[in-house]
Amino acid sequence: MREALPAKGVSLPGCAFGSASLISLGAQASSGARQPAGARPVASQPAGYASAGCRGFGALGALAVLALALALVLLQPRAASSVLLVGFGGSRPSQAAEPAKPAPLRAGAVEKRSIERFGRPGMPDIMASYPAFGNAAVDRDIEDWMRHIVSRFEEDFAGRGEGLAGGQLSSYGLTSTYEVESPSGSAASVTFELWLYTGQERPGQDVITLNYSFLTGQRLGLYDIFEDVKEALAIMSGYSRSVLAKRLGGGHADGAILDGTAPDADNFANLALVPGGVRVHFQPYQVARWEAGCQSVDIPLDTLAPARPLLALWGR
Repeated sequence: MREALPAKGVSLPGCAFGSASLISLGAQASSGARQPAGARPVASQPAGYASAGCRGFGALGALAVLALALALVLLQPRAASSVLLVGFGGSRPSQAAEPAKPAPLRAGAVEKRSIERFGRPGMPDIMASYPAFGNAAVDRDIEDWMRHIVSRFEEDFAGRGEGLAGGQLSSYGLTSTYEVESPSGSAASVTFELWLYTGQERPGQDVITLNYSFLTGQRLGLYDIFEDVKEALAIMSGYSRSVLAKRLGGGHADGAILDGTAPDADNFANLALVPGGVRVHFQPYQVARWEAGCQSVDIPLDTLAPARPLLALWGR
């Protein structure tokens, strides 16, 4: 069978041979059989000619083989993403009819990019990193956002690198790092940690999160994540207040915790989507003293259910 050539211009998807060659193979098999006594030798027929009986047998043989192949296909266990089409001369995978779901983010799928500017007289140093996901709309928004941050910092502190602070030459600059969280293949969150060196004894610190949908390419706000934002703020407020009171105050919520976790959108602006829920980031001094560091609280998706979160962002 492997010596037969496929008919030109005729092919059968999933098979290594054309449909015309299947018929010729059936005819070759019948003509090669031992002839019964008294039968007319096939060799006496003109070259390339097959009798009506041989042609009929070849066609029936081809149909039988095709029926067997179809039965094998139907009996194959089907995976969610592909089915196996069995053909002559081998087999190959074929895409299923259902559209493929977005693949979960892999660490290698996120490209690290940066803006680096050093050694410019009268200008602050810049070392700002940000991710790229391979989604044009998302990547453009992140880059534009980071370039805006850098531009504003340069405008505010240009020409101020010669001042003295605490008897030492001050260093003006901006650095940023980031972490990526992916609740599903449909969304991602980027948490930036910005350090601002402005000649003060202690650098400024800022935590900012950006959330994106890969289905639309848009940045997500609270109203894109929850149908009932008021309920979401109430849940996040109560849950965060309880966790921080135990973590920082021995079960007691002091004034900083009460104020910093009040059900106000500004208090929960830095929200990251994580597998199984959300992570709320609080700024330095928002809920505790500087020495306590930046605080974050993870809230399960089930706890947020009354606020009707958009479950597609978590792949549900």
